[in-house]
Amino acid sequence: TAAKRKELTEILARMDLVPIDGGVIDRAKGSFAVNVRALDAIHVATAEILAAEAKDEALEFWTHDERQATAALSRGLTVLGV
Repeated sequence: TAAKRKELTEILARMDLVPIDGGVIDRAKGSFAVNVRALDAIHVATAEILAAEAKDEALEFWTHDERQATAALSRGLTVLGV
C-alpha cells in the first residue's frame, strides 16, 4: 500500500488540475467542426485556454477519439494519439 500511495503521489504531482469555470464553459459552447459531446467540448476548450496561457511552450492534445481530435484540430491544437 505504501508503494502505491507513493506512486500515486508522484503521478498527481505531475498533473495540473484546471477548474471548469465560466471561461471554459463559454468556449465549450462555441461551434466545432464536428458534433461533439459536452465533455469533449470541455476538454478541447480547456486545452485551448492552457495553450493560450503556455504561449511559447508547445502543448499537445492527446486523444484516441476521432471526433474529439477533429474538434481540437479545428481549434488549432496540435493533436496526437489518433
